[in-house]
Amino acid sequence: MIKHWAMKCHHRFWVHKTANVSNKVLKAVQPKMKEALHDI
Repeated sequence: MIKHWAMKCHHRFWVHKTANVSNKVLKAVQPKMKEALHDI
C-alpha cells in the first residue's frame, strides 16, 4: 500500500511539474518541450 502511494505521489509530481513548465513556454514550443520532459 505504501509503495503504491509513493508511486502515485511521484507520478502526480511529474504531471504538475510538466504542466507548470508548459505554462511558461510559448505554445509553439510546448509539444517539443513535452517530448523532452518525457525523455527525462
